[in-house]
Amino acid sequence: MKAHVYTAYGEQSVLYIGSTDSLPKRLGTHARKAPWWGQLVRIETTEYDSLPEARDAEVDRIRAMRPDFNIIHNVGLPTIGPVHLALGNDPTATVRERKAEAMRLLAKAVA
Repeated sequence: MKAHVYTAYGEQSVLYIGSTDSLPKRLGTHARKAPWWGQLVRIETTEYDSLPEARDAEVDRIRAMRPDFNIIHNVGLPTIGPVHLALGNDPTATVRERKAEAMRLLAKAVA
């Protein structure tokens, strides 16, 4: 089964790195819940032959790029506090709008 590592970028930093075997579903979840989603500018993806292979690449990428919102594998970053977590999602955006934005970014990433 194919899998992806995705890297979410803000204006000036890497926001989050993750891996999944269902990119549309995972980005939809981020669109609804991720505190960094409102800062998102672009997403880049890399395809792998298996989820274990993608997970290994994800860990390497997190350690190398030190994204703002990853905690696990992100050695040296302080714990994210409530103020940091409050940044991001537009509280007026509906779930439908956030899902639509996730699908737009996904289409752009895999084009």
